[in-house]
Amino acid sequence: MVLAGATPVLVHNSNCPTGGDSVSPSSPKRKHPQPDENTEGSHTLFERDENGRIIRYQTWIEEPRSPSGWRLGPRFRGTGKPHSGVNPPLHYPKDGGFGESATGEHLPLGY
Repeated sequence: MVLAGATPVLVHNSNCPTGGDSVSPSSPKRKHPQPDENTEGSHTLFERDENGRIIRYQTWIEEPRSPSGWRLGPRFRGTGKPHSGVNPPLHYPKDGGFGESATGEHLPLGY
């Protein structure tokens, strides 16, 4: 188990699965990496570029009351267009909402 912020999560340090309903990587708007259904409990998925650098991560928090069993946790986007006037890298502290400038503990190692 790895601690990511205050939330204990399992970490998948590989190319993240994007699920069947994802938009293609060349599309202007991509969906969040989907939770890994083979994982028990909260976990974080990482997406890497062709050089192995982490460009996105998404934490999924186990939520038994949700029909899907999950809720969005913190996420990171290192590339792309600005969000609400803030340029990447961006950190989204919780499900949806505005991105803030990613610094310190919100940046993946090597970023």
